[in-house]
Parts: sequence; structure tokens; C-alpha cells
Amino acid sequence: MKLITYLGSFKLLPWTVGMWLVTLVSAVLALVVAHLQESRSFAVFFKVVASSSFIGLSLAAGMQFSPWGKTALAALALSWLGDVFLAAEGSAWFLAGLGSFLAAHLAFCSVFLQRGIVPHVAFGVLVPLALISIFVVRKLVLRSGRFPRGPVYAYGLALSAMVALAAGTVAHAGNPAIFLAAVSFFVSDLSVARDTFVEKNPLNKVWGLPLYYTAQAIFALSL
Repeated sequence: MKLITYLGSFKLLPWTVGMWLVTLVSAVLALVVAHLQESRSFAVFFKVVASSSFIGLSLAAGMQFSPWGKTALAALALSWLGDVFLAAEGSAWFLAGLGSFLAAHLAFCSVFLQRGIVPHVAFGVLVPLALISIFVVRKLVLRSGRFPRGPVYAYGLALSAMVALAAGTVAHAGNPAIFLAAVSFFVSDLSVARDTFVEKNPLNKVWGLPLYYTAQAIFALSL
């Protein structure tokens, strides 16, 4: 019931929020179709539109006026930059995208710490997620031998910390939508790992991209 109440409060926001949400959803649907049709140029275009939309959504929702708004906007901007880097092909661009998203996760961690956390809740979530991240890195990423070990492990731990601190801040300050967004972000990254290191398949985008953009939209409306 609390989640419904928080989501229902979005109706009080300006009409521009609805405009950006429609733009975001439309762009994500077009992005998924572009991947299914293997149209790279359209995929890059709609990815930029979709990612720009969650920036616009955050501003329309008034993120810049919250106590931690600048940090949250920086996190979304770093995610936008990561999306642009990952739209390009090649190992160097992938590592650039990895670095951008690592910085984005650290920025989100800072936001959650500013909101306040319940330490034992955050730690209880961090331990299993960190183990899952290490397992995924060892099984999928390092076996490929394509990327250095350190940055990939650092990314997995930063992602796990982001989700754990999201749980901690929900326990402290409420709004379960924040934890839902963090988990969606975590799971969407599994689709990226699968597409990059296991099997490049458009179906990975079908479930991964909606989860990712759902996470960013919820962050834009909740922080």
C-alpha cells in the first residue's frame, strides 16, 4: 500500500512529467524494436532520446530542488554518458561506459547516504549481492579475457553497494520505490553481461532495456 501511495503522489507533479514519461516509454519501445530489427542507427538514436528523457523527467519532477538533488542529477547524467559510450562499439568504449556507470553508482550511493540509512539493513543486503556480483564476474567476464580484472570487479561491487544502500535508505526514510529501482538496475546489468560475454542476442535487450529505463524513471521521480 505504501508503494501505491508514493506512486500516486506523482499525479501532483506538473504536466511536463507526463510528457517526459510518454517520451521515455515511446523511445524505449522504439529502441527495443530497433534492436529486434538489428537497426543499429535507429537503436543509437532512440537510446539517446530515451536517456535524455529521464534527465528531462528528473528536472520536471523537481529533483534539482531536493537536498541531494545535485548529486542525484550527477548520477543520472553519468548514466546518460554511460549509455552514449556503450552505444559505440569496441573494448575502449565499453570500458568508458563501465567507468561512467561505476561513477553513477557511487553518486547514487552518496545520495542514499545523504538521505540516511539503517546500517545493518544495508550490510545484510550487500553481502549476498557482492557474492553474486563476484560469481558473475568470474563466470562470465573474466573467462572472456577481454577486460582487465580490477575495473570489472570494482564495477560489480559499486553496483552491489548501490542496491544495498538503497535498501538501507528505504529502511530509514521510506519510499520502497527507490529499492525497486535499484534492484531493476542490478538485474538489467545482468542482461548487459549476458549480451556482452555469453550470447549477443536482441532478446537480451527486450527484457534488459525496459528494466534499466524503469529504474532511471523511478529514480528521477523519487529522489
